[in-house]
Amino acid sequence: AAKEKRDVATADVAGAYLNAEMDKFVLVKFTGRALEIICEVNPSFKAGIRKEKGRDVLYLKLAKALYGCLKSALLWYRLFKGTLEKMGFKLNIYDPCVANKDIKGKQCTI
Repeated sequence: AAKEKRDVATADVAGAYLNAEMDKFVLVKFTGRALEIICEVNPSFKAGIRKEKGRDVLYLKLAKALYGCLKSALLWYRLFKGTLEKMGFKLNIYDPCVANKDIKGKQCTI
């Protein structure tokens, strides 16, 4: 970048994975303090609480990709890649995590 006298910047997509939709049916099991918190956030979830081995349990369908799920990184990559391609970026054939686009005569690399 320095040799080519490029400007360099960094960015972060807050909650990146949450922008991607889950493409499979995934259930999340809530127990203990996590169950209490989720029911404080949305009291209507209390209606779904069941007993399992004497403990309160709540199962919810996961709608968005979530950190910790194996497929979340792939779902986020596909969403981000598609967004860049719609913006006119071309993926590098040697490194698909690099995208380029000419903007006003200058190469922009992400």
